[in-house]
Amino acid sequence: MIALWLLLFGRGFTAGDASAEAVDRRIQSALPAAAPVPPNVIVIVIDDLGWTDLGSYGSRLYETPNVDRLASEGTRLTAFYTASPVCSPTRASLMTGRHPARLRITNWIGGEQKGMLLQAEYGRQLPLEALTVGEAFRQAGYVTGYIGKWHLGAEGYLPDAQGFDEKIAVNLAGQPASYFHPYAGDDWPATNVPDLADGRQGDYLTERLTEKALGFLDRHRSQPFLLVLSHYAVHTPIQAREKVADRYRAKLADDRAGGGGAGYETEGRAIRPGTGVATTKLPTPRCVPARAGCTKAGSAYRSSSGGPESSRRAGRSRTRR
Repeated sequence: MIALWLLLFGRGFTAGDASAEAVDRRIQSALPAAAPVPPNVIVIVIDDLGWTDLGSYGSRLYETPNVDRLASEGTRLTAFYTASPVCSPTRASLMTGRHPARLRITNWIGGEQKGMLLQAEYGRQLPLEALTVGEAFRQAGYVTGYIGKWHLGAEGYLPDAQGFDEKIAVNLAGQPASYFHPYAGDDWPATNVPDLADGRQGDYLTERLTEKALGFLDRHRSQPFLLVLSHYAVHTPIQAREKVADRYRAKLADDRAGGGGAGYETEGRAIRPGTGVATTKLPTPRCVPARAGCTKAGSAYRSSSGGPESSRRAGRSRTRR
């Protein structure tokens, strides 16, 4: 208080020179501006989602209320294109802001196929020297987390080597072994999803990833954070709960709607409550304008990795109770 009044009188004021309001305004102008509160950022990635697979983009079959709410309260990018039609190149671009060709990741990792044409050579991991969003945010003082599908390299090239403080449920492949607990199998060990052994029979992977995301928010609600919640859904294997799949079989039987199959819809349905809970759980002190998918407490961006596989999925839906 003494220092404040010294500053005031040092600028040539006396008590009778101005009204109390004018003095208050001059005091405020003499004080340093408050540092802006850094917004929290959540990036939600849904794998292999087609742009017409959301109600906010015109779907008459898929019910996506939470994603639709996010779109209505924020900004929809209606002329937006991902950097590639397949997984790994798109994710490399999303993580770095660079074109996939500059990173030499031009195919989904493991996607080469034998045929009449020779396969082009491509990188099998995101180069460590490439600056990622995780590294950029961490340099700015953020705590960073990555949950779910990565598909940008194996050990030594996973999110914890690319700027993310926490890495949860990241496997070594482009899909899970199963969407049901324990999310593992013997056929392809790289698809086994780690860090979720605390679950129980019947748990669904998309919901478990959302629970892990909520745990991250709770642990870091007093810090600025970047969270990438990268769902394995709606990628294969197509697996759904029987009760929910029955509902969509009935919808598909109605000629008024068309889509990718009851199993595909159920995977998408599991994302919807997760998206809503994750965005409404943002800590309230960190507020930004409602644009580009922002909620009242931070920024939430939804993106898709790759494109739809609806025509291929329709005859391959599998369900689980």
